[in-house]
Amino acid sequence: MEPMVLAEEDDDASNPFTAKRTINPELIYAIPLKQDEGQRCAQLRFLETQMKNYDEILSYNRLLCQKLPEEDSKTMFLQIDKDNSLLRTALEQKVSEIGLCPIVNCVYHNNLSNNPKPKRNRTETRKNENSKTQKLADQNEFQLPAKRHTAKLNENIHSKNSEINETVNLNNKFSNLSVDEAENGPTIVVHKPPPIMLKRTDNFHEVLKKINAEWGQVESKLGGPYIKLYVKDELEHRKLTKYLKIADLEYFTMTPRSERPIKVVIRGIPPETPAEYVKESLIEEYNFEIEKVAQLTQFQTKRPLPIYQITLNNTEVNKGIWNVNTLMLMKVTVRKFERKTGTIQCFNCNQWHHSAAGCGYKPRCIKCGGPHAKDQCTEKPKDVPLCINCKKEGHVASYKGCEMYPKPKDRRTHFPAFRKVDSAFSYADMANSRPLKPNEELYLPPHIRDLKTERNRSKKVWQRSRDPVSKNSYNIAQARFRSAITDFNQITYSNEIEQLNIYDGSLWRRTKRLKTKRSNIPQLKNPNSNLPAHTNLEKAEILANHFETQFTPNDIRDPNTENTVINSIEKFNSNSSPNKFKNVKPSEITDYLKKIKINKTSGMDGITNKMLKNLPLKIILKLTNIYNYLFKFNYFPNCWKTARILPILKPGKDPTHAVSYRPISLLPTLSKLGEKLILNRYMKHANKIKIPIPQQFGFTAQLSTTHQLLRVIEHIHEGKANRLATAAIFLDIAKAFDKVWIQGLIHKLIAYHFPPYIIKIICSYLQDRYFTVAVKETDSSSRKLNAGVPQGRILAPYIFVLFMNDIPQQRNITLSLYADDTAILAQGKTPDQTLTPLQNYVIKLEAWLVRWKIKLNVDKTEAIVFFKHSTKWPKINIYNTPINWKNEIKYLGVIIDKNINFHSHINHTRDKYNKAFRAQYSLICRNSGLSIDNKLLIYLAYLRPVITYASPIWACTAKTNLNKLETLENKTIRMIARAHWYQRTDEIRHALNIPSLKQFIHKLSTKFYSSLPTIANPEIAKIPNYDVSNSNNCKRPRYTLNLVDS
Repeated sequence: MEPMVLAEEDDDASNPFTAKRTINPELIYAIPLKQDEGQRCAQLRFLETQMKNYDEILSYNRLLCQKLPEEDSKTMFLQIDKDNSLLRTALEQKVSEIGLCPIVNCVYHNNLSNNPKPKRNRTETRKNENSKTQKLADQNEFQLPAKRHTAKLNENIHSKNSEINETVNLNNKFSNLSVDEAENGPTIVVHKPPPIMLKRTDNFHEVLKKINAEWGQVESKLGGPYIKLYVKDELEHRKLTKYLKIADLEYFTMTPRSERPIKVVIRGIPPETPAEYVKESLIEEYNFEIEKVAQLTQFQTKRPLPIYQITLNNTEVNKGIWNVNTLMLMKVTVRKFERKTGTIQCFNCNQWHHSAAGCGYKPRCIKCGGPHAKDQCTEKPKDVPLCINCKKEGHVASYKGCEMYPKPKDRRTHFPAFRKVDSAFSYADMANSRPLKPNEELYLPPHIRDLKTERNRSKKVWQRSRDPVSKNSYNIAQARFRSAITDFNQITYSNEIEQLNIYDGSLWRRTKRLKTKRSNIPQLKNPNSNLPAHTNLEKAEILANHFETQFTPNDIRDPNTENTVINSIEKFNSNSSPNKFKNVKPSEITDYLKKIKINKTSGMDGITNKMLKNLPLKIILKLTNIYNYLFKFNYFPNCWKTARILPILKPGKDPTHAVSYRPISLLPTLSKLGEKLILNRYMKHANKIKIPIPQQFGFTAQLSTTHQLLRVIEHIHEGKANRLATAAIFLDIAKAFDKVWIQGLIHKLIAYHFPPYIIKIICSYLQDRYFTVAVKETDSSSRKLNAGVPQGRILAPYIFVLFMNDIPQQRNITLSLYADDTAILAQGKTPDQTLTPLQNYVIKLEAWLVRWKIKLNVDKTEAIVFFKHSTKWPKINIYNTPINWKNEIKYLGVIIDKNINFHSHINHTRDKYNKAFRAQYSLICRNSGLSIDNKLLIYLAYLRPVITYASPIWACTAKTNLNKLETLENKTIRMIARAHWYQRTDEIRHALNIPSLKQFIHKLSTKFYSSLPTIANPEIAKIPNYDVSNSNNCKRPRYTLNLVDS
């Protein structure tokens, strides 16, 4: 039997350990010595490694010899032991012949690096009762003494005693009783190879029989959806994986430990150094076998870091990388490379918990799902990707939000005690500390750091001594530290407030943040299981489920209308008329880019308005070609139709229910530009055919909510002047924008004879839309919109107005529309004359709503009667539901009471102003460091519009109501100017150049009423023009023109 050796590769053919022949001591003695210092160091390391190998072999053989019962076998092992001892002796003599390593401070043979200086023994100091040392002491029932109570070690005494101890015989007669058999030889650690995870099938029993019959016996266990196959050593592991691959059985495994490369990172090298130069330096200085050198970069900025990842083969020579402390004449540190924690996904089969190196599955393309690798795929990427794992659209298989993606398990949840402790610590952390915001550093000036150090020192002294005097010193230090922190925070806040200005937008950002405070979404209740959702992903999925049901047509059927719509669309699609369209010009795009605001949020593509504004002319010309092709092929790209929805809580709603949130869509910026180009062509034809109807004031040039309110109020006053009663119904359409019937909308575009290219491009724009819901930085899975026009877009409100354009009209009914806010008014001298036409119109309206799948919120629909006599009026029925008469209603933001004195609206405005004032109080209060000019800007831009909204309509109210609002204005102005009690408000206004509230409302009213004759709308022309100097008209809106300071 030949002696067992471990061979190492070498360039010298005379090396007996690489030559394929029997090794004997003469061959070892004949090894020539290397002349180069580096080669001699490598030769010395190799011989020392062989000596260690033979030491282990000798010890292992002797241990086996003792356990063998047969003499013949012992004789064979004794001969092996004799041969290996001779070889071991020859190696030792050759090492002594070579001598010491010729390289100075060698990382392999340096005694200073291998044998560090022993540290001076110190006694353990007693720390506080929560320290690790104290806990160990408590467990061992031994109290460590304090440092000052322990004697110092005298090194001279120890050195003298060592000489005496050398002459004393300390042999233990009974030492053999405690000797274990394993001590006769080294403990050889044999790492068991990882299991092979065989895919479990229905005929798994037959598969295991085949493996045991053809390959050999193998241990198998159940492991979830797999069968674990165990082997004895790594050689069998390699053979079994090779057999499974040939047998076409799907499996995966981990790389055996001996085959795993050594991965380290080296710190301390300048980041400008190329990776190839680092590799050459490692080979030249240490003779390592380098596989790969890569420089790490910063994740977000991609800035090169002074950290290099080194990958080496798993050999004895390369293990010396851990001893490297200098490289390229610079001091460096070597650390183990730690990969990112998380679930591993295979690049071959796109499944989890293994890598492609140990994958035995058939390849699956992540783009198309075909049986080939991604690099070999010839298909183009899809606009809407398809996940090959969950079979859903909107994401690929590597998306962490996929329902099939493994979620990390919190193992602490298996123990109830851990749950209680974890929740207690979470509550304590929340109650006692404020976590740092992202990119926020906790900075303290030097004098506060000194106070903090003094506070901590006093605290330690008191905890050790428990002396009342020390406690008093600690309290004083704590009070000083807290006072300094308070002053520092106040100064920091004051400096921040003083630096706010309008030039960099910091003032408006701060005021907007104070005006609309958005809180985090709390735990949402799952409507299916009624269990709370904790994570952002769970919240996003619940909201997405709610919005998915919201973006579906109302379940209202009218077969005749549906057949008409289907036939109309099919007839339009069958007519292949030539596609004539108006070409897009670069000037259209540049005009749009000049008007857009740079602070708008981008869509899922990440392209901002600021990027578009800085595009060169060459790119604008390319965009022009792209949009021309869109109109040519009547195609709106799918990648522009995926919206990111931000859920906004409705005022006064329960935040734990998904129905309390309103969807706000964020589309790609290029999609908004495409919508603007479509809208320009849509409006050109809409103006020709006079869409919308004159009663519709929403999204119409020169018209606003104030104009519609004036029309309604003047109609009521005109009825009162003619001694007519006015009955009004204010409709509430359920989810008006989100429930639009898309096919019905396309049918109406066809019916109004819009150009075919506009109909087709709008059809492509509305169909096959998708959305995701974002909660913080987490997005839900992609969902499809089956109905509705997207809110927050450019084109959507205009085509919604077209959808409402054919609402029924009646001769004795006044119709007032502003988008979906609808008011129906009827007048008569008696209840019967007033309500009969109103009820007839409601019946017609119900039929129209059913035809176009529009649903009313009957519970939110309100009705009111404007009549001076208190007659009991019968109720109006909508869908067989009686509508109660109210004393006041709210229409377009203004509360209208039955006497039209606007008393309730003034009180509502005052409450609304106080709420806005409290939100901005920190900026405009007397002690604020903000300048007076900026405080005035906040008042003029944010606070005064709250009071003056629709003031040309309601400013004819009583003087006592106007005085309530003037009091609010005077209080704010005096606070801004830091006025004393003896200073008059008129003087302060004159100094600040601010008109009084009445003067400002009079100015607004004059401008508003003077612009009415210029508006080309027949309903505006019907508004009566009366004598404002007549006191009989003092309660009518135009009387506001007489408003002056009293």
